[in-house]
Amino acid sequence: MHSASARQRSDGIWGVVPLKAPECAKTRLAGVLSHASRRSLFFSMANHVISTLKASSQIARLLVVTPSEISAEMARAAGAEILWGPPDEGMANACARATAHVAAAGGQRVMFVPGDLPLLDVAAVDILSRAPVDAIGMAPNREGYGTNGLICRPGAIPMHFGERSLAAHKDAAQRASIDVWLVHSRSWALDVDLPADLDELKSSIKDPRLNQKELAYELEAVQDWRALSDLAAAWRDIGWGNNVSYSRKVFIPLTHLCRDVCHYCTFAKAPRVVGPAFLTVEQALEIARAGAAAGCREALFTLGDRPEARYAAAREALQQLGHASTASYVAEVAQRVRAETGLLPHFNMGVLSAAEYQALRPHAPSFGIMLETASERLSERGGPHYGSPDKHPAVRLETMRLAGEAHIPITSGILIGIGETRRERLESLFALRDLHDRYGHLQEVIVQNFRAKAGTKMVNAPEPSMDELCWTTAAARLILGSAMSIQVPPNLFEGDLTDLIRAGINDWGGISPITPDHVNPEAPWPHLERLSEVTARGGKVLVERLTVYPRYIDEREQWVDPGLHRDLLRHSDCGGLARTDNWIAGSNTATDVSGLQVQAAAPNSDSISPQTIDIVNKCLSGDRLKEADLVHLFKARGDDFAYLTQTADRLRKETNGDNITYVVNRNINYTNVCQYHCNFCAFSKGRVEESLREKPYIVELDEIRRRVREAWDRGATEVCLQGGIHPDYTGHTYLDICSAAKTECPDIHIHAFSPLEIMHGAQSLGRTVKAFLSDLKKAGLSTLPGTAAEILDDEVRRQICPDKLNSQEWLTVIRTAHELGLRTTATIMFGHVESYRHWAQHILKLVELQRNTRGLTEFVPLPFVHEEAPLFRKNRSHQGPTLREAVLMHTVGRLAFHGLIDNIQTSWVKMGEQGSQLCLQAGVNDLGGSLMNESISRAAGAAHGQELAPAAMAALAAKLGRTAVQRTTLYGRVSAERQQAAQAAAPLTPVKYVKAGRLVRGEGHQVLNTPQSEVLNYQRSYAGTRQENRMAKFVALCGGVGGAKLAFGLAHALPPGELTIAVNTGDDFEHSGLLICPDLDTVVYTLAGVADAGKGWGRAGESWLVQEELARLGGPSWFQLGDKDLALHLYRRSLLDEGNSLCSVTTTLAHTLGIKHTIVPMSNDPVRTIVETSEGALAFQNYFVARRCEPRVSGFRYEGAATAKLSPALEAALNAPDLTGIILCPSNPFVSIGPILALPGMRDQLRTSQVPILAVAPLVGGEAVKGPLTKMMHELGLKASVDGIASLYADFLDILVIDPQDECDASALCTDSIEINVIKTLMTTPDERITLAQHVLARLQNPSSDGRERVLSDKKGLVYAVS
Repeated sequence: MHSASARQRSDGIWGVVPLKAPECAKTRLAGVLSHASRRSLFFSMANHVISTLKASSQIARLLVVTPSEISAEMARAAGAEILWGPPDEGMANACARATAHVAAAGGQRVMFVPGDLPLLDVAAVDILSRAPVDAIGMAPNREGYGTNGLICRPGAIPMHFGERSLAAHKDAAQRASIDVWLVHSRSWALDVDLPADLDELKSSIKDPRLNQKELAYELEAVQDWRALSDLAAAWRDIGWGNNVSYSRKVFIPLTHLCRDVCHYCTFAKAPRVVGPAFLTVEQALEIARAGAAAGCREALFTLGDRPEARYAAAREALQQLGHASTASYVAEVAQRVRAETGLLPHFNMGVLSAAEYQALRPHAPSFGIMLETASERLSERGGPHYGSPDKHPAVRLETMRLAGEAHIPITSGILIGIGETRRERLESLFALRDLHDRYGHLQEVIVQNFRAKAGTKMVNAPEPSMDELCWTTAAARLILGSAMSIQVPPNLFEGDLTDLIRAGINDWGGISPITPDHVNPEAPWPHLERLSEVTARGGKVLVERLTVYPRYIDEREQWVDPGLHRDLLRHSDCGGLARTDNWIAGSNTATDVSGLQVQAAAPNSDSISPQTIDIVNKCLSGDRLKEADLVHLFKARGDDFAYLTQTADRLRKETNGDNITYVVNRNINYTNVCQYHCNFCAFSKGRVEESLREKPYIVELDEIRRRVREAWDRGATEVCLQGGIHPDYTGHTYLDICSAAKTECPDIHIHAFSPLEIMHGAQSLGRTVKAFLSDLKKAGLSTLPGTAAEILDDEVRRQICPDKLNSQEWLTVIRTAHELGLRTTATIMFGHVESYRHWAQHILKLVELQRNTRGLTEFVPLPFVHEEAPLFRKNRSHQGPTLREAVLMHTVGRLAFHGLIDNIQTSWVKMGEQGSQLCLQAGVNDLGGSLMNESISRAAGAAHGQELAPAAMAALAAKLGRTAVQRTTLYGRVSAERQQAAQAAAPLTPVKYVKAGRLVRGEGHQVLNTPQSEVLNYQRSYAGTRQENRMAKFVALCGGVGGAKLAFGLAHALPPGELTIAVNTGDDFEHSGLLICPDLDTVVYTLAGVADAGKGWGRAGESWLVQEELARLGGPSWFQLGDKDLALHLYRRSLLDEGNSLCSVTTTLAHTLGIKHTIVPMSNDPVRTIVETSEGALAFQNYFVARRCEPRVSGFRYEGAATAKLSPALEAALNAPDLTGIILCPSNPFVSIGPILALPGMRDQLRTSQVPILAVAPLVGGEAVKGPLTKMMHELGLKASVDGIASLYADFLDILVIDPQDECDASALCTDSIEINVIKTLMTTPDERITLAQHVLARLQNPSSDGRERVLSDKKGLVYAVS
């Protein structure tokens, strides 16, 4: 309706597209595109832009300005009006004429859009159209200089073109006193003028394919497949790069019986031929054990379709085996095979039911079912599938659909040469594509050629030619696109296998070193050595994969049963391919490194991927890299790997020379007690084994001083101080440690405290990060280690360190340190749960940081040491990176940071001598510190020593023909005196630890009641218990005055540390340059005891001098801020401007006001509640304050919620192991609780929560105590009652607490799965708040049953509270 009314008006927004004549367009692409290609590109982009504008409901009329008849014809066909212009008219003059035309027609606004924006979409057009009517809306290009979209009133400013047009438009707007409204969008940003733009366009098209069936059907007429091969191969390379994969498997033919009678098959046999109907479990295990011994990873279960449906022999055999169906027996055998050999099963069982898929899913990560053909004709009499009920296309497609519903990755494919036509082949491919588009579960498509076999009805049928097979392969690639894996079995191809590579395959399928192809026994497998040679001759690298493809391993939570994750992660590398070396980070195990060509002769440039060369050239020239660039480099193998490592080593030599540097330092880990729950960390969570780690300890200040002095005496120039986050440590602790070290040795360099320790110290003192860093600098801090970075991606951090600082907070601490002149290192801890895209994102964030600050001294990759890590012991991580990946991380670091970070360091503790030597030949110039004492890697299971002395450094360098040179922390020269002291260092004195005890809050690093007998040598065992980590036991979701009142009661009923209050931020808005957070401030003021008791919001004893003066000056006064309130807002703004997150700022403000409980915003990302009303869409505060809730409400939406993330503190609290209950405070469910529930995954998390969820109804007697809730419910057609409230939370709520005045409504509750509690909920005094809170907590701590399952089974039980 909206679109139709807009198009009937001339006074709406006019879209104007100026188009040149095609022969004059895109001339700057002449060096890379032919004239015909440029012309095609011009029309394609112009048609796309016009069609997009035409599709937008915001564009009332569409006008194309052009001097070209052919351009006009194209535009007119797309539905545009035409405004002719002279051939020599410039673009500016054309736009001026268009503006006049629009104004004359009564148009109110005009949107100018160039015709070369290939990524433009309707959403982007609609966003720009939302620019205020009297403003100039502009969309910059990707460089930020040009204007790719502009909307304004006709004639408001003149149009400019060229590289600096954005500045020209801003200047014009400023001269006309018009506000500017900018839209930064990838959809607007790319305009194609230069070769680099063309490259960007190519990388933006993730999965090219022939979308139109009519166009694809034209492939039928192409006789020579070579006419399709260039495009097919190019699209293959976009998706799969230089790799062609295979799976090393063993066939387990569990039965040859089948109820189908395909006329070409020799696998299926009658009972009289096969003997025993099924292999026994032991026979299957014997085959699997042989496969495992030969290096196989996949156990391919091949068997016929439902033999028990046809043969009594099969039914009897199954009965004797204790099973009612073949599927049931397969599950037993597969479970035994996986448990006893570690092989990953893959089931080729044909047609299955939904129930069978669910039963079998826990036993195999992938299944297979060949479609063969979508032609029903071939199942008719005389066809190859006649008499085979399971081969009807509809049956097989339904089976594949059920696999999609069950989230099971499957392999399928087509069989060519069985009587089908080319059109039928294409239709089969489209049928497969349609299924995959719907479910995303088709991991590969096999193109298999029919082979005539003796003893079958089709023994004399003609086989398809190899050219026909190549044509079908190329067509499959073009139809299925670049991202689909296309496989052709190599043993069935008679000819040059490189033809298949040219035709677009990326996979050879399963290759067995010990068992034949039971389906095609006449065609033996090629030897892997030959297959590798053929693949290399085709310009590719042969790589091993698993039965399930990398994408599904990366997304395993969705696609693979959790019980299979351990084996899947054990077999795979971080890219999802097979783990093919036995190298383990931190291990002494010798590894065959012959496949890693870091010292090989320069590879032939013809064998290196052009994309690899292009990306390296971008690194060398300092161009900005994209995520896809770095992901491509991390996939490098073979000659690409050699090219990267050799280029990186050349850069190392040019930048650093041949010296290998190191620093003589001492690590002092002053405690291993930590309040955080990092799942990768064994330092505070590993199993207690004396050869690896200590029991809970702290190091006293006197011992720190002693170690610092001893380090100096042994030639050290640096001490590195880090530890766990002891719950009783404050910022004073870190200041005391720093001062103690500096006082003991004034000349030693103090390299100390991770960003996590900095943030913890700052928050504990109510200081900003900047102020606390300044304090530390005065106390002697010299530089910071860039540890605690792990992976700078919050998706990963939620899995490995959910309660730790997030990516932005880490970057903010580092950036702030650099601003204060404190330089830092940068690390990455990799090889656990993440993938290559996360590595790329991490590196790109560091690149941008270094471009801005130049404060990073070195990049230090830290491979994950898995052995003692909780994450690995829970079967949730890889066993660290492979050696290839570990070397590549250093290599890619050298390339990506070229010109930005000169020093790339390898961790000898984690890489070992062998790995360190490889890295030193692949771009690394530094070995890091000698350490003297190293605890963290040892706790995780690393076997390497605690010190690598200068003599050992020199010996390691000498093996490479290079020299080891001692350096300072900042890579300066070390005095001769320091070098001599290091060379003559005496043995270390045993270190001393103290059993962890509690500290006096504020007394720094002092231990209470620690008798001398409890001071223990490092080598000795001692008694002690872990400091209990304190996590929230209750989470309260709230907003508004009612929510703040219950939060007050909960805070008084619970000790600090047991309550997390998550507050709505959907009400937040910008006002006079300040971020106003009404709900957050109401909760903070209420808990701090400074809220205005009469209003329920604002500060008590408030004054209004600033507000009064602002109104006198004519400023915005509709939203009132008192003077005290304004002070808090000014402070909040200053903290946010320093780069602190809203979560961090809220913690600081709460601490400053004396609040001991945790108050967090629901998200650090902006979410804005929009109220749909009779007056249009209104921001909530405009509706609530400016319009006093008068407009009629028709709905709500939460802008930004779809892309926002839960605040880390809230997510950690919801996932805390001792979480007892979740409380929804008596807050408005639409505007206070609704925005929280709209955050991605939040509602699902509540639905699946294992703890009871309780809500206090925000109504008393069917009326809201405060606010517009009653009015909203009536206007939305909901009854203002507890029934109406329950309906809003019915999908997750267990308990609803209501006031006695609403008891009569309880019997009409919309669901019988919610327990009703009746108690006075009207809170008019502080005591009533606490009483209600105590009842709520008691109800959650003492549910009517054990756990949530029985709470959900309660049926409208009315529970009365006696108060």
